[in-house]
Amino acid sequence: MDIDKLLASIPTPGVEDVEKRKQWAIQYTLIFLRAGPAQRDDLERNERLQIQHLQHLAKLQQLGLLVLNGPILMDHDILGVSLYAAPVEDARAMASADPKVRAGYLVVEALPWMAVPTKPAP
Repeated sequence: MDIDKLLASIPTPGVEDVEKRKQWAIQYTLIFLRAGPAQRDDLERNERLQIQHLQHLAKLQQLGLLVLNGPILMDHDILGVSLYAAPVEDARAMASADPKVRAGYLVVEALPWMAVPTKPAP
């Protein structure tokens, strides 16, 4: 990708535009999931917990509290990342209620985060 060419293809936002975009900022919570201390030698339990993990996340998405989530696609100490539309303590509680976290397969790290969406909320 030629980033310079890409950026040159659109006008640079003015100071007023940048200031206006700050008003669109939304506070979220980033959750990082890392490997926990639990043993993973029971394949049947692993599969059951994985399904329960995905069901837990799907419910939170249906409620509109979990905006995005998914696994890291490389060998890394962070196994998954989630973006919650909730204060950090609430997001930590939701992530900690995950069956894989409760079983010790995953450990939760929660960070408050602010982001400016591409377009303002209606």
